[in-house]
Amino acid sequence: MALRQLALKSVFNFGKLFDYTVSQALSLNKHHYMIWVYYNCSNISYLAEILEILDITKERQIDKPGCGRNYYEEHRNEFNPNFDVMQSKLRQRTTRHFKDKNKMNIDKIESKMNSPERQQAKNLHRYWNNK
Repeated sequence: MALRQLALKSVFNFGKLFDYTVSQALSLNKHHYMIWVYYNCSNISYLAEILEILDITKERQIDKPGCGRNYYEEHRNEFNPNFDVMQSKLRQRTTRHFKDKNKMNIDKIESKMNSPERQQAKNLHRYWNNK
């Protein structure tokens, strides 16, 4: 596979940003994902201006095609030393949110199943099936 250098108008045709342009990803503040792509996808690179925006300096640039997973870890920890703690807290909050939301949905479904209209429909169904 050939090396693909992405410009501002280039479209991601892979991953989380499928069908987004690089400029759209930047406007959505997807910098961390774009940096991850640079260091973990061996055939993906960016133009110099985008590398500047992502704060990937000459010292941090890697030879492409190639990966630099350890560079990504260093880059991430330098800009956000509490990244792992924040990520685990976010997971906990997200899990709690969806548990609460699912509980509310289950309560709604149970209330609908025990509603008088539902009971009446069940009775009519039994009546017609027993004839």
